[in-house]
Amino acid sequence: MNKNIEIQKIKVNNGQELIQKVKEYKNSSGDWKLRERYLEMPFKSIEKRKNKLGWGIIISNGKQTIDILSSESNLDYKNFVEKDLISFDEINVRSELHQLFPEVKFAHPGSGGNEKLDNTTHKELKKDNEDYILRRYLVAEDSWHLKQILGHYVRENESKIYQSSNPHFSGWVEIIDGQDGNVYLYVGEKKSSGGREIKIGITKEEYEKTIGSKYDEPREALENIWDLFIIDRPLNSNEKENYYRSLEKMFQEQWPYRERLCRGYWESVLERMEEKANYWNEKAQQAERLVKEENRNFTLAEARAAEIRSELDENKNIKFCSDKCQHYLSKKAPNEPVKEQNSPTPISPKTGGAGKAASNKNNQISDTEKSQILRYFINKGIKKITINNGKLVIEYNNSTTKTIENKDQQLQKYYQFIQTLPNQSLSLSELQNNNNSSVPNKNNTGTYIGLAVGAFVLGGIFVYFLARKKKK
Repeated sequence: MNKNIEIQKIKVNNGQELIQKVKEYKNSSGDWKLRERYLEMPFKSIEKRKNKLGWGIIISNGKQTIDILSSESNLDYKNFVEKDLISFDEINVRSELHQLFPEVKFAHPGSGGNEKLDNTTHKELKKDNEDYILRRYLVAEDSWHLKQILGHYVRENESKIYQSSNPHFSGWVEIIDGQDGNVYLYVGEKKSSGGREIKIGITKEEYEKTIGSKYDEPREALENIWDLFIIDRPLNSNEKENYYRSLEKMFQEQWPYRERLCRGYWESVLERMEEKANYWNEKAQQAERLVKEENRNFTLAEARAAEIRSELDENKNIKFCSDKCQHYLSKKAPNEPVKEQNSPTPISPKTGGAGKAASNKNNQISDTEKSQILRYFINKGIKKITINNGKLVIEYNNSTTKTIENKDQQLQKYYQFIQTLPNQSLSLSELQNNNNSSVPNKNNTGTYIGLAVGAFVLGGIFVYFLARKKKK
């Protein structure tokens, strides 16, 4: 499967043209499947608008993904809504669409699930300050594809999920047995109306396969998968101690099977272990003594962190995060479920290939150290950081910029690091190129990054041991 697959967008004037376009693709090469049906509807103000709305479908054959939108040309949206032309256009061709894609039965309100949830499940959006709602109905081909859809939803809504009062599966997903041989999942933060954001349909037979060999119920398996998706989230004070107490048990259960989980997942566990060690060390300092429990937990967490760090550096059988990985950190939309297990090892989209052996052996630093800086850029949505007149200027992926004068501890570390680079700037693409390229970079940026990170890490280790010596 092509990791760089992009969605091709096509606009047509009505449902009949949409059906004709679909037939052209169905008659071409590949096994085309319906992945999504969506519907745009005016919301709040319905007077004449400059933006066209419509309905459409997304189809894929694994190599191509096509988004076909039927956009009505009539701009008088008062008449447009009163005459219900959007849904009427879709209803006119619904039977033909069903013949082409039988799985479209999942993708209609009232076709299964819960009628109230169907009517209230949507997302409120704007086009040039004009309100509209988007109804999305997704089709999961199998249990793996369902996990991919959920994983991609978490990645797209990470901030919102992490900041919610209940970031777990129970707070974001509602499961309905359609009593029609299918199961429907309503995903999103629950609205006052009771609705969610998107609806996913899957056959009951495939839904049951999510259990695998470890769980008694599909819901339990999906809850566990969701927790893997959100392992990077910050913990609140009430959760920390309970989580740190349970971390050792989780480690013991998963470590024997470490090669089944991805590098991105174990990097997250490593961070948690380091946080756990700091947590118990601080508790001991507050008590002004190393009592038995604090000492045991601190020592054990440090040992586990060292074990994970060593394994990530040396064990190349711990794979990079991919579509087949349960952690599923991929930013790519899950338009086609992955069937092949023996595909070439992909680069982790979260770590940008951290862990890959560098072709230039000089100035090589450990895989984990490289990925820590890259992960910060990705998690914060940072495109580039520059030092300008002693201040950090951060450019984000959404084209906004922010100038930082009072740097927190982490930004202070990166400030010191970027100071060592020739242009006193560092971009996400440079970090990714440094990790991914098998050919030496012509502009030597990768070499400078390697040297600077190496010096930065060694300096940090020196300061750490000096501080511990002073404490003793």
